[in-house]
Amino acid sequence: MSRLGTGIIALFMIINLPACTVGRKPTHKKVIVDSTAMARSNDSIKAVTLNNEKKLLITTLTPIWLKQIAFNTFNAKIKAHYEGPDDKQDFTANVRIEKDKVIWANITALGMVNVARIIITPDSFKLINFLEKKVKLMSLAEARDMLPVPVDFHIIQNMLLGNALQQSGEITDASQFGGSWSLRSEDEHYIQQYSYNKSDTTMRSAQLSSKKDAGTQGMIQLGNYVLVNARKFATSRAINMMSAGKTQYIDMNYNKVDFDEPVEFPFSIPKKYEVNGVVDNSDENEPRPGQQKRIQRREVRRSK
Repeated sequence: MSRLGTGIIALFMIINLPACTVGRKPTHKKVIVDSTAMARSNDSIKAVTLNNEKKLLITTLTPIWLKQIAFNTFNAKIKAHYEGPDDKQDFTANVRIEKDKVIWANITALGMVNVARIIITPDSFKLINFLEKKVKLMSLAEARDMLPVPVDFHIIQNMLLGNALQQSGEITDASQFGGSWSLRSEDEHYIQQYSYNKSDTTMRSAQLSSKKDAGTQGMIQLGNYVLVNARKFATSRAINMMSAGKTQYIDMNYNKVDFDEPVEFPFSIPKKYEVNGVVDNSDENEPRPGQQKRIQRREVRRSK
C-alpha cells in the first residue's frame, strides 16, 4: 500500500496515512506556478529599507492583510490531487469548521472508499485510519513536531478559508508589480509573503517560511473567486511545500461551500481498532473505559 500521508499532512496534519490504491492512478494537469510571487519570495529574507513610498503602501495594504472572512461555521466538499516524491493520488475531503474550536474532515478515495476521519482542536489531534484500522490520539503540539512545515490550528483554519495564514509580527516590506500588490511580514517564527490583486483586493498567493528550518516553506496560490453568502471565496488552491530538499504539491477544488449552517462532528472509534498502538480486544457488549466512568458517575449520583 502506497503513502498519501505527507500530502494530507499539509491539509489536516495527518502522519503515516496510507493512500488507498483501489483503482487507476490519477491524471492531472498542474496549476501554473505564480512565478512573480516565487521570484519575490526568494528575496524575502533580505533587509529592506522603507522609503516614503513603501511606508504609504504598507498603510494602504495593512487593512487588506488584516481582513478575514467572517464566519461562525463552515462546510465544504473538496476534491484534491496530491503529488509527492513517491506517490500521486486523488482524494475527496468533506470539511467542517466551527470557528476557532474544531476542524473536522472525512477523507475518501474515488468517492467511495472511506480513508480517514480527523478532528483537530487548538490543543488536540485525532485520526481514524479506516484502511489500517488504526487510531491516533495526541496533542496538537505532538502532531506539529511531525509536520514538514510547523503550523498550528489557526494557520490550518485560515488556509482552508483563504485568509492570511497568520496575522502577527510586523509588515517589513511592500511593493507593486503589474496588476498586483505584495507585502511581507515577519515575526519570531515565520516570514510571510502575500500577493493581492489590485482590481478587487483578493489574495493571489500566500507563502509561509520557517525561520527555524532554513529552506522549509509552503506556498498557496488562490483563484476562481466566487461570491458565497456575500463573501469572496477562492474555490481553487494550489499548494507547494518544500522541506529537506523535497517538494510536495496539492491541488484543491472546492465544489460545495456553505457558511453558518448547522454542522456536526461525528467521531466514533470502531471496536477492535488499534488506538495509539493498543488493540481493544474487549467484548463488544462491554462498555468502553469512558463509558464505564460515566456509568460509575451516574451510579454515584443516584446513590446520594
